[in-house]
Amino acid sequence: MSELYIERDGVFKSITEIEGVSVLAFEKSSPKQVSYSTEGEKFYGKIVNGHKFGTKAISVRLLLKARDYQDYHMAEEEINDMIFQDEEYYIFSSLYPGVKYLVEPQPFKPSRESNIIGIFEFDYEVVKGFGESRGSTLDPLTFDTELWQTGQGILLDEDMQYKHKTSTFRIYNAGSLGVDPEKRHDLIIALTCEGSPRIWNKTTGTAFQCNKYLKKSDKLVLKGVYCYINNNLSSRDGNHVVIKLKPGWNEFEISRCTNIDVSFDFPFLYK
Repeated sequence: MSELYIERDGVFKSITEIEGVSVLAFEKSSPKQVSYSTEGEKFYGKIVNGHKFGTKAISVRLLLKARDYQDYHMAEEEINDMIFQDEEYYIFSSLYPGVKYLVEPQPFKPSRESNIIGIFEFDYEVVKGFGESRGSTLDPLTFDTELWQTGQGILLDEDMQYKHKTSTFRIYNAGSLGVDPEKRHDLIIALTCEGSPRIWNKTTGTAFQCNKYLKKSDKLVLKGVYCYINNNLSSRDGNHVVIKLKPGWNEFEISRCTNIDVSFDFPFLYK
């Protein structure tokens, strides 16, 4: 029997904690690719200018077998309370325990099979359009943490490091999607050094230049599309370029500074 977990603020609960509930199905739809295109009078078809992934669905089917008529209605209320909350939340399944999805539930009407048995079939809308690893790159990349699973692209025979002290290094993105903070993807790069650092991802061609001289006691943080120095928003001290990652290995070089300590913190993303 599979489990459906609902996660908020890092705390997760299984829906089967409700007495009499079991999970019959947890089915993901295919990715929904959306294209940006231009059509003109003088050419056939259309010109595709770019793509993104739209929202997709996860279909869930629950079985409720209560002890009596009263327990059925009490369990039904518990199911509704757990599924419908005041904001979106993450779910994951024991079938895919390493990947979570930010979702909103869609309305449904249970199918009553008898006074004590009901089928609850409904869809979740995956609001980001993709799944995220439950762990981040700064968590231990071992299966005994229960954050990871086989099939997530993690390399067991290679050294996947996300903290470095050298000017050249590699960062591995195990996801099937690139990481692009301009698309609301999480990426935190934290750096201490001496100098005015330039962080260059040779693989994607993106390079951030800090225009301020940093002492070793200063801390530069690139969080999403924003630049912080010592916890203060400092966008004017950078060149406004966002570092992006491709799936697989990304070759990095940090120049114009010495005494480097850098870390990369992000979840892997999956179609």
